[in-house]
Amino acid sequence: MSEVSDLKRGGVVLGGGSHTRRRGSVDAPGIGAETVGSRAVVLGMVTVAPEGRTTAPLPQFREFASCPVRGEAVRVCAGARLDHRETARAGDDLFMPANVPHAAVNRGRSPAVFTGVRNEPTALEGVVMVTHLDGLVP
Repeated sequence: MSEVSDLKRGGVVLGGGSHTRRRGSVDAPGIGAETVGSRAVVLGMVTVAPEGRTTAPLPQFREFASCPVRGEAVRVCAGARLDHRETARAGDDLFMPANVPHAAVNRGRSPAVFTGVRNEPTALEGVVMVTHLDGLVP
C-alpha cells in the first residue's frame, strides 16, 4: 500500500525481505500495523531453520493461530513447563492461547515455514521471553 493510514481500501504487501526475531525464527513481511495500518491483526510467514527451534515466548495478551505450509514434521511444545508436546505437519492447524508459553522445534533437514495470525496488529510484538524454560525442550 502506498499509504499506511489508508484503511478505506485493501492493499498488497510484497514478499521479500525478512527479519530475525529474538525468539529465533525468521519472519517475512506481512499484514500488520507497520505495513498496512492494521488495527486488530497481524498475518505473516515464519520460518524455523533446519534442525532449529524457537525460544519460548509468553504471549501475555494475544492468541496465535498458525498452519505449517512447508517442511517436515515440527514438534510443538506448550504449557507452563513446555511438557505438552504434539507434532504438526503441513496442512495442520495450531492454536496457542494467551498466557501459554510455547516453542517450535524443527527436527527436519529443510526449513519449516508457517503462516500465522494473531489478534494484535504489530509485527514485532512485545512478549515476555521465558528462557528459563528453554532447557525443557527436547
